[in-house]
Amino acid sequence: MIHKVKSGISSPKARVFALFLVFATGAWLISRLSQTYTHTVAIQLTYQDPPDSLILVNTPAREIPARLRANGFQLLSLQLNPKVVDLDLSRAHRRAQSYIIDPDMCSNQIQQALGDGIGLLSIPRDSLRLNFQALRSKSVEVRPNIQIELAQNFMLQGPLDIRPARVHLLGPPDEIDTINQVVTDPLILKDLRDNFESEVTISGMDGLPNTRTSVEKVRISGTVIRFSEVIIEIPVVVTGVPEGMEIRTFPDNIGILCKGGVSTLKDLKPSDFRIEAPYDQPDPESGRLPLSLVRKPESVLAVDLLESSVEFIIRKE
Repeated sequence: MIHKVKSGISSPKARVFALFLVFATGAWLISRLSQTYTHTVAIQLTYQDPPDSLILVNTPAREIPARLRANGFQLLSLQLNPKVVDLDLSRAHRRAQSYIIDPDMCSNQIQQALGDGIGLLSIPRDSLRLNFQALRSKSVEVRPNIQIELAQNFMLQGPLDIRPARVHLLGPPDEIDTINQVVTDPLILKDLRDNFESEVTISGMDGLPNTRTSVEKVRISGTVIRFSEVIIEIPVVVTGVPEGMEIRTFPDNIGILCKGGVSTLKDLKPSDFRIEAPYDQPDPESGRLPLSLVRKPESVLAVDLLESSVEFIIRKE
């Protein structure tokens, strides 16, 4: 029995019949899809060109049911690939604190997007209400999240160069009013011996969905030099000494440890520095005079006093 069925299916007459059936079905589908139908499809909505200095704070409708008249091919295409319509918010009407897109305006924009071959019969008569909030702008400092580990006998020459050093924020007041600075993504530099320049992203903006920054990345650079050290003896100058009184400190000279480039250090003189000890500000416990460095060459990268205070005696003239 099964053998007879298989033989019948493989016969020439059966093949001709199957081919005819396929062509007949295709012709019927084409005929049906070529006819005009009325059907409701979902139109996807996006919102473009909001009013200046305003941001959309509510979640408007993302799709709208539309009653359409079109042929079967067009309706099938819309079902498989929903139409996306960009609604122009610059044409919305303001009402109190909201903006309104009325049904007629929405219909016109949907019809323009559908084209002439598809007829828009109707959409819901409810207006689309959009709530906006005014945007505010402020300038804040960029703080680099950077960790630098310098190689031995190397140091940074001067401060880091951050470009831009400040960025502008544009967002609703409840998001930006408490922000005084923005921070970059972490940047870790180890065993640093050479000048560097890196581009890093401003972080922490994920928690501010309605705020934008003037730039998304900043460039951080620095100059790295090999340094040397030298100790120079500098005389102590006592300030605020009353008339008729002479003050002598012990020691008279204080050593300072200077760090900088070799070419800079070899030209240093004691007169390039000034160390002062205020007579009227002795330490209440030890009675010693505190020391402060009040002048140094800008070319010297770092200076450390080897003593923080001095003893003194008073001589009356």
